[in-house]
Amino acid sequence: MIGSLYTNDFALTDGTLIVSNGNLPGTLIFTNVVVAGNKVSDSSETVSGTINASTGILNLTIKLGKNSKISAKGVVLENTTETNAAGWFQGTDQSGSFLLQP
Repeated sequence: MIGSLYTNDFALTDGTLIVSNGNLPGTLIFTNVVVAGNKVSDSSETVSGTINASTGILNLTIKLGKNSKISAKGVVLENTTETNAAGWFQGTDQSGSFLLQP
């Protein structure tokens, strides 16, 4: 378990999103993830999301293919050195997790 205070000044310019389990065939790693203005995105337009400015709750969408995507929920962890956000998603019959790291 990890935790952090949220102060609404979170920004990230070159993060890595690691997505695992949840019926995925393997771990997915997305680089060049940017957080700016409470929006999350990556250079390939595969990752998108929003951060609730008052609570730090993060909603992510990760495109897996033409008609497949993951909807994930988590929280921003600003005051940690190794993880900037963490959360979960539901696969077909297994849950999965994600970590957003600098």
